[in-house]
Amino acid sequence: YMEADTVLSSAIKEAMKLMPNEALTTSITETDASNNELVKMEKQSFDLVHKGKLQEAAEVLNSRNYNEQKTLYRNAMNKAVTLIKAEINIAFDRQQKILYLTIFVIIITSLVMVGSWIRLFKILKDYYAKRLEAESALKDSEKDLEKKLQQDNIAKQLQRCTTFEKFANTLASELSLSLDLVYAALYLSDKEHLVLQRIGGYACNESGNGVSYNWGQGLVGQAAQDKRTISLALSTDEDICTVIGLGSLKARNVLLLPIIHKEEVWAVIE
Repeated sequence: YMEADTVLSSAIKEAMKLMPNEALTTSITETDASNNELVKMEKQSFDLVHKGKLQEAAEVLNSRNYNEQKTLYRNAMNKAVTLIKAEINIAFDRQQKILYLTIFVIIITSLVMVGSWIRLFKILKDYYAKRLEAESALKDSEKDLEKKLQQDNIAKQLQRCTTFEKFANTLASELSLSLDLVYAALYLSDKEHLVLQRIGGYACNESGNGVSYNWGQGLVGQAAQDKRTISLALSTDEDICTVIGLGSLKARNVLLLPIIHKEEVWAVIE
């Protein structure tokens, strides 16, 4: 019994430390005071029992003061329990609000961060697109510059030519290197635009120089007469050497390009 009283007293003091509420402190103090009075009278009753004074011991436990202290103890304890429950509910509500507020802040922060990441992704995407566009423009500029340099080089090479044959060979050679051609030949038109005569080329048999086509004859003459480019893609079994004038050549792809100046065909490149 005395051990239980010690535990109760310790619990009362702990409750007063955890919940420093004035009303709760008052109730707990009243409970502690009533408990001390009850313990005092009960100890007195036990001592009388040990002395064999049972009647007097019973009178102590049935006394008005003992019953009043029991009522005070019960009421104070109930009030303390009610106040403790109220404090717990208040603390729970407070923690719940803090939790909700924390969750809200986390959600808002997450949305802001998601928005920031989306914006950053868009900036990076735009940057990457502009970078690709700039790189493409730079490559195009490099190609244009390379073409211009090739054209300037071809122009310089042609300016050094003193004969039609050298002119034809130089032009065909430069075009072949620039366009990755295997063969090339240049046919020059006469003043009357009746005959096209081969005057030179690239990787061609020089014995073929002097070969001529009338206007409309073969693919060379046809390209000159129609004033349009002729492009052919043939199988390896087709032999078109008698048409293109390149000896016994079996070509896979053939291009005939008329050179036109002031609506007149001056030459044909094969």
